[in-house]
Amino acid sequence: MTREQYSQKVKDIMIHKNPYGAYHQQNFNTYSAYGEMTPINSDIINNMPNSKIILSEEVYGSLLGVQDVTNIEKKEVPFFLYGKEVENNVIEFDSFIASSSRDNRQRAEANYDENMRNDLVNKLNNNRYNGFVVCHGHSHPRGSFSENFSLDDFTSYI
Repeated sequence: MTREQYSQKVKDIMIHKNPYGAYHQQNFNTYSAYGEMTPINSDIINNMPNSKIILSEEVYGSLLGVQDVTNIEKKEVPFFLYGKEVENNVIEFDSFIASSSRDNRQRAEANYDENMRNDLVNKLNNNRYNGFVVCHGHSHPRGSFSENFSLDDFTSYI
């Protein structure tokens, strides 16, 4: 599939398979000029699991660092959190990696560099059967829609 087809698939899911479909349709129409940067209100994404998330001190500190870099540089910072499901619906993240290259951070796009991809592949290969969990994320600089997802975010997830 092409990126545009994936983006259309996100729109179809948000509009036709979501209790807030009419809201999403109006949102996509209102912000159509934003393209893939169209904001998707995170408050009405209702398919999130009811899990307890525990962050180690290292991970928590690293995320605070990402927040600082994001606010200073006004650019997105990609990261992975690594952890395990320690009991049913309880996930503990104890390891973290983010892009260390300023060249890899862009205003409206998180680029996962080769070092990060290699780290992910190695962790996946070494933790295949033990409840290993990966959180793929990125920061958003402060702005009108910084606490929302974007159409680009969801397109990338698909």
